[in-house]
Amino acid sequence: MRVSIHDAYDEQLWRAFLKGDQKAYAEIYRIYFSILYEYGVRLCKNADLVKDCIQDLFVKLWINRENLHATNTVSLYLYAALRGTILNKLDQKDRRVKREVCAFKINSFDVNYTTIEDSLISLDQQAERNRQVLKALNSLTSRQKECVFLRFYAGLEYTEIADIMEISVKASYKIVGRALEVMRKHFREIAAYSLLSLIYLSTIALSLSVI
Repeated sequence: MRVSIHDAYDEQLWRAFLKGDQKAYAEIYRIYFSILYEYGVRLCKNADLVKDCIQDLFVKLWINRENLHATNTVSLYLYAALRGTILNKLDQKDRRVKREVCAFKINSFDVNYTTIEDSLISLDQQAERNRQVLKALNSLTSRQKECVFLRFYAGLEYTEIADIMEISVKASYKIVGRALEVMRKHFREIAAYSLLSLIYLSTIALSLSVI
């Protein structure tokens, strides 16, 4: 489990929020709204529904703060909570559908890489390499895209990914591993380390992409 100054600051904010500090609560919202939105709209293409889910999530957090516990992984908690909130919204549309079946309604984890080229270094050789990266990334399945997003863009550990996606840790390794295998088919001449670097650059550029 990684430990950073950022994590420590988040933990401090969370503890203050649990005590009813409205400024800390607002700061958590400010810090996490954008990244939660980016994650949410890739789970569900209905942007308004995602915004509603984020709002509902934070309202529930405030109302139930006295029943919540301290955590040193605020981001993990919020990712998992938002995913659950979105699933619950989808559940409401069909009460008879079991949760595990409803989870498969999230079947188009949307990572739009079409604008990444403009955000990377514009050398001809790299531009061609970037096009190859985009083609490879877009060939992944929805679950592979979600795992790659959480691992390389959000920087989460495999145990955290497993918690969020409600899968086993072994499955999270397997999905990411399979995604890398698919990527390597597009980059047979590139070493694994270089490939991981390209994925990292591409997923970082997600913050500049348009859905």
